[in-house]
Amino acid sequence: MGRAQYAAGVTDLRESLRSRRCLFGEREIVKVLRPKLLSEGQYRYLGYVSSVVVGACRRLIDLALNDDSLLRFLGVREDERPLLTAEPRCPDPLAFCRLDSFETPTGFQFVELNAEAPAGAGYADMALEGLLTHPLLPAFASEVGATRIQHREALLNALLLGYRIAQGRGKPTILITDYLDLPTRQEFEILRETFTQAGFRTLLEDPRRLERRQGRLYAQGVPVDLVYRRVLVNELLERRSELSALLLAIEHGEVVMLNPFRSKIVHKKAAFAVLSGDARDRNWLTREERIAIDAVIPWTRRVRATRTDYRGTEVDLLAFLERERSKMVLKPNDEYGGKGVVLGWECEEAAWRAAIQDALQGDFVAQERVPTITEPYPLLDQGLEEVEMVVDLDPYVYFGKVDGVLARLAAGSLCNVTSGGGQTPVLLVPGD
Repeated sequence: MGRAQYAAGVTDLRESLRSRRCLFGEREIVKVLRPKLLSEGQYRYLGYVSSVVVGACRRLIDLALNDDSLLRFLGVREDERPLLTAEPRCPDPLAFCRLDSFETPTGFQFVELNAEAPAGAGYADMALEGLLTHPLLPAFASEVGATRIQHREALLNALLLGYRIAQGRGKPTILITDYLDLPTRQEFEILRETFTQAGFRTLLEDPRRLERRQGRLYAQGVPVDLVYRRVLVNELLERRSELSALLLAIEHGEVVMLNPFRSKIVHKKAAFAVLSGDARDRNWLTREERIAIDAVIPWTRRVRATRTDYRGTEVDLLAFLERERSKMVLKPNDEYGGKGVVLGWECEEAAWRAAIQDALQGDFVAQERVPTITEPYPLLDQGLEEVEMVVDLDPYVYFGKVDGVLARLAAGSLCNVTSGGGQTPVLLVPGD
């Protein structure tokens, strides 16, 4: 079968993907006819370094809860602090999270941690199911000995494990909660159907419509036991007065919620600054952690007027950032979806200086540029013309163990769906 014949099936493929709700709002998120191939050896390595990094982040949360100066350095705001005090029924503050990484010529580099409510697991499975309806993919997967990862199953198992660890009894009723006017609602629906088909009553509801009666949290008139929180702390605080039912239920331990609010501490991008040696020594880390962190986390610093270390040399941070524009990124400490990110190598000198000054007035980190590599992907909307794309590989970590990987693609520098990038499923193939 030649390219013309493969292209002839693209219309049906796109309809198959739409029918499986691979949509961000109404925008298609799968834009290519090719999965990302990841070797089993690469997957094992991702599993190892991810578990080490997440373990260090767990302990960083504990340190910060007992160190007001560390909380301030991480950028935890005063209005966020009351949410951290409620003792979660499941003691793991990072029951599940996602490390966002790029593959580089020397290995994987993690650029941030999505610690609050990592998305994409439902989309990942639906994207693969959709691509497998095209005649090319099943034959190709069989030829290379590829195997798939069950992302939705892994997520459900993690939620249930968290419930058991919290001494939950019986079969829980699950609530998926976020504001329902968001473009990610399609994925919420995918997950609700998955959990329901697995035998668990699952409700999808806006947190503003929840009720609390006689020591129980209710959604749509049904008492719930286990909350899969997708609403982010920042978005919750914007409407806090409308969310008393959820907040009181958490405060009084009436439901199990994953992740707990204290995951927010390391959701801040400044967590990677602390891991890479900013503001304090790294004696609290084990030798294994320091080696793994140095291998996979780029040099990161809170933007401020200070002197700091760069690869063994003391530098004036602001002068260093200005001088090294071509290999630096500025990121808001507490945003997502690429919002507010400034790439030094895409800036003129004057614009970069202005960005540094803006960062000084706000809450930003600077991070060393990761040397990304590209791969060719055939575009569905351009007759399968191949385009070089950057791949963002993001392992899902459940209770310290990797179980699944999200792959996002972009022809530019930002690989996230919110800023216009796409997604493709991951297949594991034999090899190191």
